[in-house]
Amino acid sequence: MRRGTLILDFDSTIVSVEALDELARMVLKHSPTRDEVVARIEAITRAGMEGSMSIQESLAQRMALLSFSREALPPLIEHLRGCITPSFAKHRETIAHRSSRIHVVSGGFIEWVAPVCESLGILGAHCHANRLRFDSRGQCAGIDPSSTLARAGGKPQTIRQLRSDRGLYAPIVLVGDGATDLEAKQAGAVEAFVAYTEHAHRPAVAAGADAIASSFDEVLQAWDRLTGEGSWASYGTPGGD
Repeated sequence: MRRGTLILDFDSTIVSVEALDELARMVLKHSPTRDEVVARIEAITRAGMEGSMSIQESLAQRMALLSFSREALPPLIEHLRGCITPSFAKHRETIAHRSSRIHVVSGGFIEWVAPVCESLGILGAHCHANRLRFDSRGQCAGIDPSSTLARAGGKPQTIRQLRSDRGLYAPIVLVGDGATDLEAKQAGAVEAFVAYTEHAHRPAVAAGADAIASSFDEVLQAWDRLTGEGSWASYGTPGGD
């Protein structure tokens, strides 16, 4: 039986964009300060991804700059489905067949992470992200305070919890582009970390990686090297597990 677990980041990995940046562009479409606010949100996103700002502070600052309702989510989800990284989409069948060994751990929000990943063949129950709070009028009221991934150290803590609760098969290989992904490797929560550089190359993150991948094809190659198993492509048919 095939062993090992692949954990994927979402923003700038499964999708080619940062979802909160895209949400800002959409909800501020008619605002006279749109360009200024979007530029500020993008700068905060970069700071968080590069590790010069904590994930907790990055999320708090970006959410403070955004005002939106539940009605903004369906258009965002549809937009993000169109932003799925082409090299991931190309392996949609393989991903679906290996879905029992794939999890997504993201500092984004489950409200859009799960439906977008499900359209790629990843199980919704295997998507782990923060949650939003909405008031009685359907307006966003911030981040659910119980969201572990909204806090420093949240990604390694979440992965450790998954190992305990879900019995994830080792070795666990984590793929992502940001400082929180590298943090999970440095904290010993995963056996290997692959820096995903197709959409964003962050030198400090890449320097601490076990491998670097600029496409999902290269992720699969790195998986083979890091686990010592056969090609994922050779397992792309039912019954190959």
